[in-house]
Amino acid sequence: MRPLFGWASAVLVISLSVACVYDLRFRRIPNVLVGLMLFLAILLALLGAGEVSLSQCLLGALVGLVVLLPLYVIRALGAGDVKLMSAIGAVLGVPGVIWAIVYTGMAGGVMGLAVLCWVDGWKQTAAKLAFFIRFREIAFLRPGPVESSQAAGPVRLPYALAMSAGVALYRFVGPPI
Repeated sequence: MRPLFGWASAVLVISLSVACVYDLRFRRIPNVLVGLMLFLAILLALLGAGEVSLSQCLLGALVGLVVLLPLYVIRALGAGDVKLMSAIGAVLGVPGVIWAIVYTGMAGGVMGLAVLCWVDGWKQTAAKLAFFIRFREIAFLRPGPVESSQAAGPVRLPYALAMSAGVALYRFVGPPI
């Protein structure tokens, strides 16, 4: 059983809170924040005060980077989002970052649907979803930002919120297995 409170949890809560504020306000995640989070995760692993060993810390960072990098390449996520998940992986280790990514995807889907309903209205969003289902198209495989008929352009989602929700779900619910 992983501890819910400790140094690693403090690093996660503080870093993700700051990332959410920056992402909501400026639609970017500062490199300084991600670098500090990564440094603290490695320091905690070296001192034995974290939840994972140094090798799990480094592998978790690598997995977080490698799994989300293709989403950056197709412009579905920003570079800050990818770097943030890498730092989350450094804190949680390999199994933790994998489940955090799964939960983040679910939270991001709910968040995207909510934003579509907010921007286009629930009737038009339901019509779009019915169109996708009727023609067997899978909407989440389409790269790029969410398109809205009423917005001036594409709607950019502050994905640090979805990542924070994904990490929180992993921490409190755990893996579903």
